[in-house]
Amino acid sequence: MDLTQLAGGTSATSTTSDATKAVADRSSLGQQDFLKMLITQLENQDPLNPQDATQFTAQLAQFSSLEQLVSLRTGIDKLVSAQSGSSLLSTASLIGRQVVAQGEQFELGSGAAPQLGFSLDGAATSVRVQIQDDRGNVVRELRLGALDQGRHDLAWDGKGEGGSTLPAGVYSLHVEAAAGATAVPATTFVSGLVTGSALSNGQATLMLGSIPVALSDVEEVRAVAGSGSGA
Repeated sequence: MDLTQLAGGTSATSTTSDATKAVADRSSLGQQDFLKMLITQLENQDPLNPQDATQFTAQLAQFSSLEQLVSLRTGIDKLVSAQSGSSLLSTASLIGRQVVAQGEQFELGSGAAPQLGFSLDGAATSVRVQIQDDRGNVVRELRLGALDQGRHDLAWDGKGEGGSTLPAGVYSLHVEAAAGATAVPATTFVSGLVTGSALSNGQATLMLGSIPVALSDVEEVRAVAGSGSGA
């Protein structure tokens, strides 16, 4: 009879294989899984052919590295969580302030003329601005002619094509600019009162009414007239 079978080598191989298969059925190998496999391998090793000391040391080194990586990941997660909380608290100070941010959507208040604008990447011979409602319908179109490169404020009275004041709601600003037959890229800016703040995918976000704006898109912060505070 084979000495390996007498020593339980076949049973050891089967037990280790079963433990390995159970772990492999999962999507990833965890710290406890690695330790369980290592202990199972030691418990069921062939006493007539014990595991090589160098190989065992290498496995221990791998386990130590795994422990360090898990601890590092936990520390990073805590740091990210703390930074996110700090960002949320810092945005709370902007509630009640007027901000200008990159974006297309804005809220139109009753009888109020919104503060809108855009920036051209180059000089344009023709600029067309469209105001669309929340269904994508064009409610006002403005043809501004030739404009220089840079930032431009948009003078819009909040009225539609027929001259009537548009109802309060969510609208969007779209700019088409060209220099001859060549399109000129444009970036739109909207303004709104900060009514709240939130975290979205770990990033601080301001709420301009019902419209979310990333803090990284904010260009200006202004005090509301009569608030008695500086920007």
